[in-house]
Amino acid sequence: MINSSLDFSRLVVQGNTQDIKDPNYNEFQPGYICQSEGLRSNVCESSSKTITSVYQKAFSNKTKHIGPLVMGFDIPHISEALLSDVHFHLFAFKIENLNIMVFSIGVSNNSDWNYVGEGYKNSFIHDFNHSWSLFFQEFDNDEAIVKIYKEFQEIYVFRDANPNLVWKKIGILTKFNGSTLFGLEHNEIKLVIDREKLPYYTADGWQNKEIMNKIFNYHLKKCILMSINWKNIFIEWQNQKNFLQTTPENHTKQFWNAFQDALDSNIRGIDSKRRILSIIANKFSYETIKHNLSISNYLITEAHYYARINSLGDVQMEKPKFTSQQLSSEKKKQIENFFQNKANVIMSSYKTDSASGLPVYYLKNTKKILWEQFHEEYPDGLKRTAFYRYLQGNQYIYKEDLGESTIK
Repeated sequence: MINSSLDFSRLVVQGNTQDIKDPNYNEFQPGYICQSEGLRSNVCESSSKTITSVYQKAFSNKTKHIGPLVMGFDIPHISEALLSDVHFHLFAFKIENLNIMVFSIGVSNNSDWNYVGEGYKNSFIHDFNHSWSLFFQEFDNDEAIVKIYKEFQEIYVFRDANPNLVWKKIGILTKFNGSTLFGLEHNEIKLVIDREKLPYYTADGWQNKEIMNKIFNYHLKKCILMSINWKNIFIEWQNQKNFLQTTPENHTKQFWNAFQDALDSNIRGIDSKRRILSIIANKFSYETIKHNLSISNYLITEAHYYARINSLGDVQMEKPKFTSQQLSSEKKKQIENFFQNKANVIMSSYKTDSASGLPVYYLKNTKKILWEQFHEEYPDGLKRTAFYRYLQGNQYIYKEDLGESTIK
């Protein structure tokens, strides 16, 4: 990552601040972490901020980086992978010259609305009364609604039982019916609605494999391991004598006892305990977990952090490594020639760099001036950060008080 010899890793976590008790904490907003060797940022709500903070500490400079670009969000195969298991994300489609933006989805049992429901929202821009206006469309309870805005001000609201009736009231774009303008006939909307429909069945359907697979795909698929025989769990539960006759107090005690046993019997140390505890870390308060389990505050904090990085109980992610390409032979030769030029440096006759064993060079000018001279001589050569990186360490030293005797 970012033109350096260091390895950097970037992580996206749930929650936008380090401290979940922070009044600005939002569990639905992503947070970003950047780390490199011994450096690690706090959770930040800006990817640019977290990447820049670690980079500046690593190289002691003021270089700033654009987070989304460094994260690779502009690379198609990365964005596709990130969205692969997202149920819904904002998207747009065109109806002739109308560009309709869909930014929220809701479902219902209303066939007149093509099973779209409350929560569905989209918008587009079109001329209204000889000026460009924003048309905002949504469903609310038993009404289809179109709101028209000009210069951020709501100027009209139209309501009726379905989209066709609403657009008849508006009286423009008459070559389209209301369902078309709402996007209800668009194939992508239909696919999203089919996917979002909530499967609901009684216990009588638990023996039906097709029904159970639908419920599993909607509710459980992303929450449990594929190796678990989840179908048998439901069947065995249904066959119990006291099926659906629960005693919450006993079950609560059994739950905490079983969890404590899992922690106590673990033989892989604190890292594995942290993973086990991460399953419930975000579901209960510190006080509740501390009261019911014999564990330290440190372990609870680490479990919270683990859950945000790796998800609930998942195997710890391997940190991705990003390394930049080494200097090309041409650029390496350029910078070596520059620092072998006696107009730029003086080689010590007796001192050597302890790390490399090479002679120490005294710089005749500041790094900034030398960079300007280098860039003028090699305009297509190294970038400034790589140039400064080359001067790090104790081989190149700048002393303002170099006297004539030293220069000679």
